[in-house]
Amino acid sequence: WDNPTYLTRVWTIFEQSCAIRMKVPVKMILPPEACLSLERELEKGTEGISRVKAALVSVDSRNAKAHFEEDERLVKEFIAREIGFDNVNEQVVAFMIGFVGD
Repeated sequence: WDNPTYLTRVWTIFEQSCAIRMKVPVKMILPPEACLSLERELEKGTEGISRVKAALVSVDSRNAKAHFEEDERLVKEFIAREIGFDNVNEQVVAFMIGFVGD
């Protein structure tokens, strides 16, 4: 949960945004170690919650990367043309906050 690669990859951000817009249910699953770490952080109260929130709302689709440059270019062109980077970021951030709340 802390600095997740998931939120640095343009494909995963884009796919999450598509699932949200299409109302496809998505279940986030963390490895056991990450889950324990997340629980421990949340148990710290306000300080821990703030740290978790900061880690999970750092979504920047405009600067996210893909393994292949051509994929990155095409996905970003689509986002810019059809959805908007800010809209994608806001959708994914809202989902991530909801994920932690569940």
